[in-house]
Amino acid sequence: MTVQEKRANFKSQMMDSSRMKVLCGAFDGITARAAQAADFFDGCYMGGQAAAASLLGVPDLGLVCGCEQTKHAQDLASCVDLPGTWRPPESAARISRTRSRQSDAAA
Repeated sequence: MTVQEKRANFKSQMMDSSRMKVLCGAFDGITARAAQAADFFDGCYMGGQAAAASLLGVPDLGLVCGCEQTKHAQDLASCVDLPGTWRPPESAARISRTRSRQSDAAA
């Protein structure tokens, strides 16, 4: 199954309103594999705090750039067969520019 097919399948499952979906917040490959082994979750997700803590051992202070987030999400997704999604690098770059403008305005 290609990445595009997995994403389309995941999206159609999430849009099915017949039941609530249960997603596991995974921060590395081990937690993603544990979620898959539990055979309970419909998918996994990874947030910014999870990546910052797992990669650098720090809170999410904006130290993890978009390319690192994307690489970490791809590494995590490659460990399991659970459906999941991550932002493309263009989206992460846009978020980074927005945060930069916000911090400049606050200064």
